[in-house]
Amino acid sequence: MMNLFGSHDTQRILSHIVNKDKYKIRKWGQNFDKFKGSNPNYDTRKPTQKEINKLKLMLIFQMTYVGAPYVYYGDEVGMWGANDPCPRKPMLWSDLNYENEKVNPDQSLKTKEDKNEVDSNLFEFYKKIIKIRNDNKVLRNGNFKTLLVDDEKSIYAFAREHESKQIIVIINKGKESVSISLDVDHNEYYTDRLNQNEMISSEGKKIECQIEPMNGRILIKDYYK
Repeated sequence: MMNLFGSHDTQRILSHIVNKDKYKIRKWGQNFDKFKGSNPNYDTRKPTQKEINKLKLMLIFQMTYVGAPYVYYGDEVGMWGANDPCPRKPMLWSDLNYENEKVNPDQSLKTKEDKNEVDSNLFEFYKKIIKIRNDNKVLRNGNFKTLLVDDEKSIYAFAREHESKQIIVIINKGKESVSISLDVDHNEYYTDRLNQNEMISSEGKKIECQIEPMNGRILIKDYYK
């Protein structure tokens, strides 16, 4: 199973986040033209940092979920664009300087120019999350089990398990920091590979930790006590 957020004939994921809730992606045939830049109601501006942070949260899930993650060229450096042909813009490279984007897809002038440049922070996040996946076979071959769904607190947690290896992923898509408590099978230590290798104890067969808003944890079991 291939997991992807976009491709050569869809809007860029960042532009989809900018235009969230306008059109349902599941009704693709019905809304295909509405995702295009020719639609005056489709916003083709450069994404804000807040919207980029939403993509980072989605990446935590994509790179730890079942299946093979697929990254469409340019998503990793912050490229944006409406539906085909906008997602076929030339790739951005860090060693080149680009003119600002001055026109809309219909060739009308933008009210505000958008700066074209590599988002190095986003690129480093992609590399970090991909390395976590590559370093842990359980994220490629492990079983999947939901541990917690809390709509009120906007928390979702699941585990990937293979043989003696376990990884617990916790995602907070809410606007507030949240304290979480998860039952586990053993008294163990976990290392949060997403957040500076912070050590999380599970004494009493329970993980208790804090998760910042629009953030997550990737907890890898280190050893049994």
